[in-house]
Amino acid sequence: MRSELRLGYVGPTNIALSPTSTSGSAGYLTSQIGVSAEAGRWGVRASLDNLFNRDDDTFSFGNPFYATGDISTPQRPLTGRLALTARF
Repeated sequence: MRSELRLGYVGPTNIALSPTSTSGSAGYLTSQIGVSAEAGRWGVRASLDNLFNRDDDTFSFGNPFYATGDISTPQRPLTGRLALTARF
């Protein structure tokens, strides 16, 4: 049996596509927890991503053709996975 906990931090970014661009991202926290087990050729794994269900902006530089220019790319919401694997 194996388990893991991952926490990461991506700091603020400044995305300058032009001299007048002031767009950027404020930084965000990533998180994942998982557990797996193997028996013979079979394996099972369960994991959760974005444990704190954060919706921080991961990357956004705006769009000059969008009227408000307020575009964001939030993190994926709390997501669970269950996988069954076999070795051949």
